[in-house]
Amino acid sequence: MRLGHSTLDVAKGAGLYGESSFGPSTIRKVHCALLESPALLQTILLETLRFSMNHRVYFWNPDLDGEGMISNISKGGCRVSCETPVQTGMSFEAWIYTDGSDWPLKIERAEVCWVHGNEFGLHFSSIWSSQRDRLQALLEHVRVRQIPTRLPNNVVVELSGGNMGHIMRGIPLINLSPSGCALHAASTMLFSVNTRVSVRINCPDFHRPLIIQEAVVRWIVRKRFGLEFMTITYEERDRLLRHIHAFKWVNLPMEW
Repeated sequence: MRLGHSTLDVAKGAGLYGESSFGPSTIRKVHCALLESPALLQTILLETLRFSMNHRVYFWNPDLDGEGMISNISKGGCRVSCETPVQTGMSFEAWIYTDGSDWPLKIERAEVCWVHGNEFGLHFSSIWSSQRDRLQALLEHVRVRQIPTRLPNNVVVELSGGNMGHIMRGIPLINLSPSGCALHAASTMLFSVNTRVSVRINCPDFHRPLIIQEAVVRWIVRKRFGLEFMTITYEERDRLLRHIHAFKWVNLPMEW
């Protein structure tokens, strides 16, 4: 099973770069900028921090309109399930219908940044300040219900791989999601960005370690680094999702 999006996709999703501006040299600059600027990485993380929800959205432009359901939302965009066929690069006005409000939240301009089957991503490229405040209030409301009620402080990770066959053990887990995790390297960091590794997540609540067959180091900031899960068996993915649900892990900002 293949999972996840690259750091480059995250940067695109955050609206930090235009789609047409990406070439080989730009890709190198993006990775370099992420490594050299914790503030830039923080911006990407906060901009793409996602929360699950189930609200109706209506979108319209002079040539096409449709209605769908939002499965997750962030400050910078949302994921939509919809039968109306759309294409990457299309832009719409969008109205999000939220609970407890007589008026939908209006996005002045939302751009389709990816399409996969009946799902697509909308990037909020223009929104009035009053509506931005409403969006922030909505995210806060959802966030309060989804932040962790308890975080296991005894989960550690073992990584192995790379060209030299390095092994890192006892790495504290900061953050976990279905597509990746953030870790704190208390010892010397042995892997560089884009290194492929295998992952063992050890927790006293597990009868055996959780195995991620292949992951990629996507970013490194000081002693913290992030992994994107690339390959995982269906059985292990089910165990991963159960663990996330049990501990209410979410994609939190770095300072958590």
